[in-house]
Amino acid sequence: MKTMKITSFLLFLLLGLSISLSSCKKDKIYTIQGKWEGVVNDGTADFYYALNIKSGGTLDVMDNAANKSQITATGTWTVVNGVFSTIVDYGSGTKVSLTSPFNSKSATLTGTWGNTPSTTDGGTWTMTKQ
Repeated sequence: MKTMKITSFLLFLLLGLSISLSSCKKDKIYTIQGKWEGVVNDGTADFYYALNIKSGGTLDVMDNAANKSQITATGTWTVVNGVFSTIVDYGSGTKVSLTSPFNSKSATLTGTWGNTPSTTDGGTWTMTKQ
């Protein structure tokens, strides 16, 4: 009988510890700022694409797979109501807009892009936070 009480006590103690330890686990929180890397797709193929999203609402674009650190365009960005939006300026009048839902618990951006002002007539894109 005494062994049963000790065994029951140890079982409840172990169960309580496992519940408290699992409930203390925190989800990782991702910020939009930082390096994001992935691909854009124009409906025919995937192409390397990366964003270095900076605080203050600016970003750099790297889309040269042979030289992934080469900045090929710059832009501005916002996150409003959980939606990341950017306008990228390639110079000589060429501007591209990208949009994606942004959830701080996810390290992935997946959305559409287009020739500004459209955000959909170009294709799709997906990136992972580095």
